[in-house]
Amino acid sequence: MAVSVQERAGYFLGWTAFPTVFSGGAPQPIKLWNTFGHGPILGEADYASDRAPATLFSLPNGRPAPITATFQGFIEDDAAPDDFRVATTNAVVLRVE
Repeated sequence: MAVSVQERAGYFLGWTAFPTVFSGGAPQPIKLWNTFGHGPILGEADYASDRAPATLFSLPNGRPAPITATFQGFIEDDAAPDDFRVATTNAVVLRVE
């Protein structure tokens, strides 16, 4: 895991566990859910999603093989110290064995 600083137009948005479109670098996200819109800035969504709280996906029969995935995002945050009112969320690391 590589910690990355997230900035947009000179505004600090927080820290993420992996690089994003804002920080550049690799690895970039494999799948993207984008409920903000603004695809050219945030990336085009791979899947449709509702705003939080939302179920991103459901696997009622489980996975055929173990997987480790990290989920982290950007949220609208009126307390964010920038004009965008956007901040990073906590990262969640999911290990399915």
